Amino acid sequence: MRWVKARFLGYGVLIGAAGIKFLSSEKAKKFYSKIKEAVKHGKDEVLKKPEEENREETAVEVKEVGEEEKKEELNEKVEEAEVSEPDEAKQE
Repeated sequence: MRWVKARFLGYGVLIGAAGIKFLSSEKAKKFYSKIKEAVKHGKDEVLKKPEEENREETAVEVKEVGEEEKKEELNEKVEEAEVSEPDEAKQE
């Protein structure tokens, strides 16, 4: 039983040493930096997306309100012109 425990301890040391060597290698550092950059970029995109959508929706709403106001102003001008035309015709 003692030898089994000693063997597992030896395997653990070997695996740990190999893991430390791998994690300290240049390839692993590049890999981690790329992953970190991708996560940061993804976070920025996720946070930016709703803001852009809100801006677009707001712009569309403002445009629609502006168009409605222009239509109302034109209707008022047309009504004023229609009301004032008969008066002018009577004066002549």
